[in-house]
Amino acid sequence: MKGNWIRVSRDRRCPVCDHPDWCLVSADGTAAICARVSDGAVKRCGEAGYLHHLPNWRPRRPQPRRIEIAMPRGDVSALAEEFCSVAERGNYLHRLARSLGLSVESLRQFRVGWCEREGCSTWPMTGAAGRIIGINRRFPDGSKRIMPGHRAGLYVPQELLPLFTAYSIIVCEGATDAAAACDLGFTAVGRFSCTHGARLLVEFFRPRRPAWVIIVADADGPGQRGAESLVATLVPYVPSLKVIAPPAPHKDLRAWRQQGATADEIHNRIDAAEVRRLTVKVTTL
Repeated sequence: MKGNWIRVSRDRRCPVCDHPDWCLVSADGTAAICARVSDGAVKRCGEAGYLHHLPNWRPRRPQPRRIEIAMPRGDVSALAEEFCSVAERGNYLHRLARSLGLSVESLRQFRVGWCEREGCSTWPMTGAAGRIIGINRRFPDGSKRIMPGHRAGLYVPQELLPLFTAYSIIVCEGATDAAAACDLGFTAVGRFSCTHGARLLVEFFRPRRPAWVIIVADADGPGQRGAESLVATLVPYVPSLKVIAPPAPHKDLRAWRQQGATADEIHNRIDAAEVRRLTVKVTTL
């Protein structure tokens, strides 16, 4: 496609879906290619997304940047525990659970805490061995940012930290979807984004040896592509894989659960999904 297109960012979000990634905006602000929203589009532009005309669009005024807190050197686990203590003392978990449509129990499973200085929840991320390697922050406006100097990892509930054999594990995009899956009675782990954590999951699954891994993809294009990419990485290491996505109009598992999804509905969707296995073809010369 010809033209001068600019990738969206946190300071210049998509005027169609209001996300800070994947989408494009023309340099003059009169058009956008949104990777997520098809309603009102002029046409589809292949894998890039949907073309929207924006005759009356004006760029938003830049938002002030948040001041990053310099993190002390030392054990990230100790910092995560400190945030958890703050959340318990200040009753923040109950308020957060209500706002996200999750249970306090699932938030505790994922060791969710609270940073009073920044007014945000904290979500620890682990490496494949279960050691906390970073903390992600979730702000009241829904934006998320990793703490300076920390690394992205997996969102792992405490029940999965021991190296036991699990029959099936659900992989979700993000921590809140994984928490929603736990609320529905599933054993679940979350990855940082739809494009991150594939190799970490390989190392995470090796000692736990799940018979089944169910990937729950977000319903948008990036989520679907990310799930297929994850299948390609995991299929040599996991006996059986399946991919499911929430039914329209739900964008992700947490939204689906908030609208009344039950464990039986999800089990039915899993049962109907195609089994992905590594197949080896042998040809005779």
